[in-house]
Amino acid sequence: MSPRPRARTALSCLGLAAAVFLAYGRTAGHVFVAYDTGTYVTENPWVLRGLSLDGVKWAFTHAYAANWHPLTWLSHMLDVEVFGLRAGLHALENVAWHAANACLVLLVLERMTGAWGRSLFVAALFALHPLHVESVAWIVERKDVLSTFFGLACLLFWTGWAMEGRRSAYALALACLALGLSAKPMLVTWPCVLLVLDFWPLGRASLGARRLLLEKLPFFALAALSGVATVLAQGGGGAVQSLSNLPFSSRAANALLSYAGYLGKTLWPTNLAFYYPHPVQGYAPAQLALAAFVLIAASAAALRLRRSAPWFLAGWLFYLGTLVPVIGIVQVGGQAMADRYTYVPLLGLFLIVAWGSCALGAAIPRLRALLAPLAVAVSTGLGFLAWQQAGTWKDTTTLARHALAVTRDNHVAHDVLGIAILEAGRLDEAAEQFREALAIAPGDVEAASNLGGALQRQDRFPEAEAVLRKALALSPRRGMLHRRLAIVLQFEARLPEALSEIDFALALAPDDAVALHVRGQLLDRLGRPGEARTALERSVEVAPLYTAARLTLARLLLHQGEVDAAEREIARAIAAEPGNAEAHRGRARALLLRGREGEALDELRETLRLAPEWPVAMGDMTWILARSADPARRDPRAAVELGERAVRASGERTSGVLDALAAAYAASGRFAEAAAAAEKALARAREVGESDLAARIEKRLTAYRAQTIDPETPR
Repeated sequence: MSPRPRARTALSCLGLAAAVFLAYGRTAGHVFVAYDTGTYVTENPWVLRGLSLDGVKWAFTHAYAANWHPLTWLSHMLDVEVFGLRAGLHALENVAWHAANACLVLLVLERMTGAWGRSLFVAALFALHPLHVESVAWIVERKDVLSTFFGLACLLFWTGWAMEGRRSAYALALACLALGLSAKPMLVTWPCVLLVLDFWPLGRASLGARRLLLEKLPFFALAALSGVATVLAQGGGGAVQSLSNLPFSSRAANALLSYAGYLGKTLWPTNLAFYYPHPVQGYAPAQLALAAFVLIAASAAALRLRRSAPWFLAGWLFYLGTLVPVIGIVQVGGQAMADRYTYVPLLGLFLIVAWGSCALGAAIPRLRALLAPLAVAVSTGLGFLAWQQAGTWKDTTTLARHALAVTRDNHVAHDVLGIAILEAGRLDEAAEQFREALAIAPGDVEAASNLGGALQRQDRFPEAEAVLRKALALSPRRGMLHRRLAIVLQFEARLPEALSEIDFALALAPDDAVALHVRGQLLDRLGRPGEARTALERSVEVAPLYTAARLTLARLLLHQGEVDAAEREIARAIAAEPGNAEAHRGRARALLLRGREGEALDELRETLRLAPEWPVAMGDMTWILARSADPARRDPRAAVELGERAVRASGERTSGVLDALAAAYAASGRFAEAAAAAEKALARAREVGESDLAARIEKRLTAYRAQTIDPETPR
């Protein structure tokens, strides 16, 4: 390539990158969405540690989230190491990989064909088509952009081998395929892609089928190993749907419609959604017939024109072949289609469009001058649509509401919207979304778990238990359901049953940090503090940024008198999450144990600044105002006002808050009211299994009934 074409190609790559960042730059302001992002980033204990030797070992030796893709895990770990949990920067890295991929498309095609203009048009279509938004804007799909980068690099090096016979290029092509497969197994069809490219544009068919196959045996071996690893990982992770859930006839029908459907969305990219459910009413015969006609007609045309237009057959085979792993014959997940599945296959269609346009221009000279402006117009229009579609990934609510607006019977969109509403604290609305999801898909275990959680937060424990047990009857080996049921049983003070459920959940997922946290809480309440501590220490070991477990461990250490160790855990929690009100409350408790009451009050004021209506923190301050050893800090009247406010905020359901109010009444000389509040506190403590607290409240109650204050019994 002469200097002038090299400069032209370099400028083209800069233009492609600029176009990609214009279309996707808005993702810098996006947040993590509640759709698989927890599994991949925000709740993944290994990713949250950042990049480490242990993390590298785990990535290569474990199948997680029903996948074995170590390079993807390492990429997410590196992001956390460098960017923390700033979602916009994670998203921009996806954008950068996509820009690099667009440039590689240009380099590969131009090297293979020598046709700069057509190659640039294919690269522009790849860069800006809205069907690719999911692969770029969804942080979880790092695996798509990463694997494609190495897949395209493999093609670039393969061209060096095919054209020049360089063994180093052959070795680099093989290495790139290995890297691409370790990011996502989508490239299992790549050896077949190399055979298609041998036909066109590399023109190597004359070398004979035997030689062409033999030289690709190492590539087929890599693909086979990746396929086996993927089947084992997805089967073990429960992602592969059984034939009883989705019969083969339905899969075949869906595959046929998907091939045609992706074609339609390529030509008219509207009503795109993050999840497309299988049709509740089944597949219409007319749709199937039309889809079959389109595919047969296109295939027949490609075969008929194989000599005069070999690019048509090559592009069509590329499209059909690279979709095979995700077309749904082996059904992974519950979706009927997915935009992300087109990230690689659309290159075949784009190639047909670009080379077909030029062929049309050659046949009709009047059109030739219009081709370049038309290509610019099409690319610009697609870029605008991609910019719009990228905006739907702004946050969970926007994503889910858009999907509900453009699809029907979308139980996953209802579930995801419910999660967003639940996080906003609107429990009734969230529960309604989860019920909508279950009405559409009764076997949706995520919706059942989420509904159970919403009902639990409303103290509707029997209803929550019924929902979860019904879901467990359908999916008895789903750890999340056992974990959720354990939490509900814990709230009902059915501690042995809860422990049995959480142990079952941990048998299914031993490194589930949340389940380990729940187990620690249960063992502590069952009077087994040593085992509780072991569970909690393991929880924070596998998830160092899991603040809730670290604070529970700190509370346990405080109860055991290990104030120094507790303060270290609290300091780590505040460092990880400075605005965590519970962490500041924990520091206040540690300061109280050291007798530093003034500093403890300052921490409680900070706690209530962060969480103004938190009853437990108000109860802590109430106790100090009522019972402080320093007369300058005692203020019984303020203690009563704050304590009554705390009891109202808690709905009279928190024994410690009722106990603090009783102390405030007693400090004000209102012993009858103190005794009444203490009686409620005692009943509530016994109801929820807080036996130690109940014993202390009972001693104070005896004193109140005698018109005195018990100065000896600690809080």
